[in-house]
Amino acid sequence: MADGITFTIDGRDVVAQPGHTILQAALDQEIYIPYLCYYPKMKPEGTCRTCMVEVEVNGVGEVLRISIEPQLIESGDREMIEDLVPAAVNQALAKAKQMHVDAMQELTGGLNVPGLSSALEEMTGSSE
Repeated sequence: MADGITFTIDGRDVVAQPGHTILQAALDQEIYIPYLCYYPKMKPEGTCRTCMVEVEVNGVGEVLRISIEPQLIESGDREMIEDLVPAAVNQALAKAKQMHVDAMQELTGGLNVPGLSSALEEMTGSSE
Protein backbone atom coordinates (compact mmCIF):
# COMPACT_ATOMS: atom_id res chain seq x y z
CA MET A 1 0.00 0.00 0.00
CA ALA A 2 1.33 3.42 -1.00
CA ASP A 3 2.08 6.16 1.50
CA GLY A 4 -0.42 8.79 0.41
CA ILE A 5 -3.41 9.23 -1.82
CA THR A 6 -3.35 8.44 -5.54
CA PHE A 7 -5.45 10.49 -7.95
CA THR A 8 -5.42 11.29 -11.66
CA ILE A 9 -4.59 14.60 -13.34
CA ASP A 10 -4.82 14.79 -17.13
CA GLY A 11 -4.65 11.00 -17.35
CA ARG A 12 -1.56 10.71 -15.13
CA ASP A 13 -1.55 8.97 -11.77
CA VAL A 14 -0.24 11.25 -9.04
CA VAL A 15 0.52 10.31 -5.44
CA ALA A 16 0.05 13.00 -2.79
CA GLN A 17 2.20 12.48 0.27
CA PRO A 18 0.55 12.89 3.67
CA GLY A 19 0.08 16.57 4.47
CA HIS A 20 0.53 17.73 0.85
CA THR A 21 -2.13 19.49 -1.17
CA ILE A 22 -3.21 18.38 -4.63
CA LEU A 23 -1.32 21.38 -6.01
CA GLN A 24 1.89 20.41 -4.20
CA ALA A 25 1.59 16.81 -5.47
CA ALA A 26 1.03 18.00 -9.04
CA LEU A 27 4.01 20.35 -8.89
CA ASP A 28 6.17 17.54 -7.47
CA GLN A 29 5.29 15.53 -10.61
CA GLU A 30 6.01 18.54 -12.85
CA ILE A 31 2.34 18.96 -13.72
CA TYR A 32 1.55 22.65 -13.95
CA ILE A 33 -1.77 23.90 -12.62
CA PRO A 34 -2.29 27.68 -12.85
CA TYR A 35 -2.52 29.28 -9.42
CA LEU A 36 -2.23 32.63 -7.69
CA CYS A 37 -3.61 31.95 -4.23
CA TYR A 38 -0.86 29.47 -3.35
CA TYR A 39 2.61 30.85 -2.90
CA PRO A 40 4.84 28.61 -0.75
CA LYS A 41 7.02 31.44 0.55
CA MET A 42 4.03 33.61 1.48
CA LYS A 43 3.36 33.45 5.16
CA PRO A 44 2.84 37.05 6.20
CA GLU A 45 2.82 37.81 9.87
CA GLY A 46 1.18 40.62 11.71
CA THR A 47 1.78 41.80 15.23
CA CYS A 48 -0.02 44.18 17.49
CA ARG A 49 1.75 47.39 18.36
CA THR A 50 3.09 45.90 21.58
CA CYS A 51 4.33 42.67 19.93
CA MET A 52 2.30 40.65 22.42
CA VAL A 53 0.12 39.05 19.73
CA GLU A 54 1.53 37.54 16.55
CA VAL A 55 -0.60 36.19 13.69
CA GLU A 56 0.53 34.22 10.63
CA VAL A 57 -1.72 33.95 7.56
CA ASN A 58 -1.35 32.28 4.18
CA GLY A 59 -1.91 33.66 0.70
CA VAL A 60 -5.64 33.04 0.73
CA GLY A 61 -6.20 34.87 4.00
CA GLU A 62 -6.49 31.87 6.29
CA VAL A 63 -5.06 32.30 9.76
CA LEU A 64 -2.37 29.65 10.28
CA ARG A 65 -1.17 30.55 13.74
CA ILE A 66 -1.84 32.97 16.57
CA SER A 67 0.67 33.44 19.35
CA ILE A 68 -0.18 35.44 22.46
CA GLU A 69 2.52 36.29 24.98
CA PRO A 70 1.90 34.46 28.27
CA GLN A 71 2.15 37.73 30.24
CA LEU A 72 -0.83 39.11 28.33
CA ILE A 73 -2.92 36.04 29.09
CA GLU A 74 -1.82 36.07 32.73
CA SER A 75 -2.82 39.72 33.04
CA GLY A 76 -6.42 38.66 32.49
CA ASP A 77 -7.07 41.81 30.47
CA ARG A 78 -9.70 40.37 28.16
CA GLU A 79 -10.53 43.71 26.56
CA MET A 80 -6.91 44.29 25.59
CA ILE A 81 -6.63 40.79 24.06
CA GLU A 82 -9.87 41.39 22.14
CA ASP A 83 -8.36 44.61 20.75
CA LEU A 84 -4.89 43.27 19.96
CA VAL A 85 -5.87 40.04 18.15
CA PRO A 86 -7.90 41.74 15.38
CA ALA A 87 -5.17 44.39 15.00
CA ALA A 88 -2.55 41.69 14.42
CA VAL A 89 -4.85 39.72 12.06
CA ASN A 90 -5.58 42.86 10.03
CA GLN A 91 -1.89 43.69 9.78
CA ALA A 92 -1.04 40.17 8.57
CA LEU A 93 -3.87 40.25 6.00
CA ALA A 94 -2.69 43.64 4.72
CA LYS A 95 0.82 42.24 4.30
CA ALA A 96 -0.59 39.22 2.42
CA LYS A 97 -2.49 41.51 0.04
CA GLN A 98 0.64 43.55 -0.55
CA MET A 99 2.61 40.39 -1.27
CA HIS A 100 -0.01 39.47 -3.90
CA VAL A 101 0.37 42.91 -5.46
CA ASP A 102 4.16 42.61 -5.47
CA ALA A 103 3.96 39.13 -7.02
CA MET A 104 1.59 40.33 -9.76
CA GLN A 105 3.84 43.30 -10.54
CA GLU A 106 6.84 40.97 -10.73
CA LEU A 107 4.97 38.54 -12.99
CA THR A 108 3.94 41.26 -15.41
CA GLY A 109 7.48 42.64 -15.53
CA GLY A 110 6.39 46.24 -15.98
CA LEU A 111 4.00 45.46 -18.84
CA ASN A 112 1.05 47.78 -19.09
CA VAL A 113 -1.78 45.30 -18.52
CA PRO A 114 -5.10 47.13 -18.93
CA GLY A 115 -6.98 47.32 -15.64
CA LEU A 116 -4.22 45.69 -13.57
CA SER A 117 -3.22 48.84 -11.68
CA SER A 118 -6.77 49.65 -10.65
CA ALA A 119 -7.42 46.01 -9.67
CA LEU A 120 -4.32 45.97 -7.47
CA GLU A 121 -5.27 49.30 -5.91
CA GLU A 122 -8.73 47.94 -5.15
CA MET A 123 -7.20 44.81 -3.65
CA THR A 124 -5.07 46.74 -1.18
CA GLY A 125 -7.46 49.63 -0.68
CA SER A 126 -4.82 52.17 -1.62
CA SER A 127 -3.35 53.85 -4.65
CA GLU A 128 0.30 53.38 -5.43
